[in-house]
Amino acid sequence: MRLAGWPRRLLALSCLLLAALSALGATRRAGSGASVVVLVAARPIAAGRALVAADLRLIDWPAARVPTGVIRRIDSVLGRYVAGPVASGELLTEQRFVGSSLATGLAGDVVAATVPLADPAAAQIVHVGDHVDLLPAPDTAGPEPDGSPPTPVTTAILRDVLVLAVLAQPTGPAPTSATVVVAVDRSQEGRLATFAQRGVFAMIDVPP
Repeated sequence: MRLAGWPRRLLALSCLLLAALSALGATRRAGSGASVVVLVAARPIAAGRALVAADLRLIDWPAARVPTGVIRRIDSVLGRYVAGPVASGELLTEQRFVGSSLATGLAGDVVAATVPLADPAAAQIVHVGDHVDLLPAPDTAGPEPDGSPPTPVTTAILRDVLVLAVLAQPTGPAPTSATVVVAVDRSQEGRLATFAQRGVFAMIDVPP
């Protein structure tokens, strides 16, 4: 008689166990959250490089951890230039590209200005996030009256400006041309433009 109740007890215990396992699975699914497809770098990408399909791949990413400006389509960035070096596997957002997004987060009176470098090789040592002094290139109108080379101007056009992007063409150890995008006050933009036509030198600030 005592054994007669065991089948029902065993069935009830099995039901409780299944309910517990189901609840645990639901908790894990809720904790992990949904995922979305995002764009990442398939390999290291040099600063100023125009992207091709081989540079990119799509992966699943936790939806709760997707940052603002994330990119989800490969065709939307083909041919665009990255503002700085990109590591393999790095999540790509709009802020990583040359364009209006570079000015995101800047103060209202600060703009992004494009300046050609007089020495393209400087693109190898100036990086996004550096603070630099911008110096005018030597006057290329001709030598000094005594026949000596033009005297370099050492007075800075602007000091301690933030580098937003570095663009070199072609990319590599010896680019033939290079440009930097810097953050400047609107009041300084005109002064910079008067020198930018013949290029500037960028001297990296060294913290004290």
